[in-house]
Amino acid sequence: MKNRQIVFGLVGIAIGFVLGFFTSDLINKGPVPVGGAPVTQEFGLPEDHPSIEDMQRLRELQERAAADPKDKDVRIALGNTHYDMKRFDAAVKWYEEAVRLDPNNPNVNTDLGTSYLYTNHPDKAIEMYKKSLALDEKHPQTLQNLGFAYFSIMNFADAIASWEKLLAFHPEYPHRTEIEKQIEAAKAHLKAGVKAEPQPAREGGR
Repeated sequence: MKNRQIVFGLVGIAIGFVLGFFTSDLINKGPVPVGGAPVTQEFGLPEDHPSIEDMQRLRELQERAAADPKDKDVRIALGNTHYDMKRFDAAVKWYEEAVRLDPNNPNVNTDLGTSYLYTNHPDKAIEMYKKSLALDEKHPQTLQNLGFAYFSIMNFADAIASWEKLLAFHPEYPHRTEIEKQIEAAKAHLKAGVKAEPQPAREGGR
């Protein structure tokens, strides 16, 4: 499976901000006709509505999941599909089911963690990333995303430690230059004494 990872840019989540854009492995759903209008508009659907193809794929996967409650692969596929559609709450649901069936899969643990991060739960994301690293301490996407999760809660010291470990384990990491820039940014924030502001307690939710 392809791992979901966060890279480079500024996007607001949780308190403050986290460095992150989606990577190029995210799928662009459907062609865009001349004039720039999404295909779904031909059917009177809003721009952010899943394409007809995506809806069909989800329906088929959900039917398979209902038919076999122990099929972890179809649940991973559902998580991946929702993730790639930026439906992170739905991705969480299916990844959680997959993790229950396959708790020792560092890829799925990491993808669940990243879905938690995008649904504004960095604490749960960090927990899942740690579980992933307990299975594979060198897992590159986990180390990278753990750094972003720590950065999102302004724990710059642990963000730096995670990214430095990533580069130590993987000196030829394809995003090395960008990671080095994020390390320098985190060091600058740490030196400046930037700290998270206390947040009001939330009720309910994940």
